[in-house]
This record gives sequence, structure tokens and C-alpha cells, in this order.
Amino acid sequence: MSEKNATANKMLEVITKAWNDEAFKAKLLSDTMLALKEQGIDVPAGVTIKAVENTSKLIHVIIPQKPTGELSDEDLSKVAGGSGCAYWVNMV
Repeated sequence: MSEKNATANKMLEVITKAWNDEAFKAKLLSDTMLALKEQGIDVPAGVTIKAVENTSKLIHVIIPQKPTGELSDEDLSKVAGGSGCAYWVNMV
């Protein structure tokens, strides 16, 4: 398993834990970096991660960093997809 896949799996575990453990979810929302570190997720130096929670009345839209240069068709298809948009579309 690649390091990227291992990290993605750990993040899924963190989300599942937050869904099932209110105290952990509160910690993840208030001190994301510490909560991730305690779950064995190493965040690169100079990078900050902030957890936010979608609710039935508040949905966060994440605007990815603008790419430099022109996107290939393959890169564009990666950016255009995503479960966040599907989640929102299913709610309206």
C-alpha cells in the first residue's frame, strides 16, 4: 500500500471515530493538529489542517488551491469529481 493510500485510510478511520465518539469529535474540531497526531497521522512541517463539520444547515465548500499552468484532461477530471459535491447535490 502506498503512503498516500495509508494516510487516506487513516483519515477515514479518524472520520469514523469522530462519528462514533463525541469527545474525540470535539477534540478534532477544536485542536485538529493534536487529534491527528494522537491518531498517528504525521502532518508535514509548515502545513496546517483544520477540521470542520458539515451539518444539515451548514455545508462547507472547499475551494482547492488554484493550479499553476494548464490542467490536462486527466487532472481536470480529478478536480471535477468528489464526494463533497455529490453530498451537497443530494441534500438540495
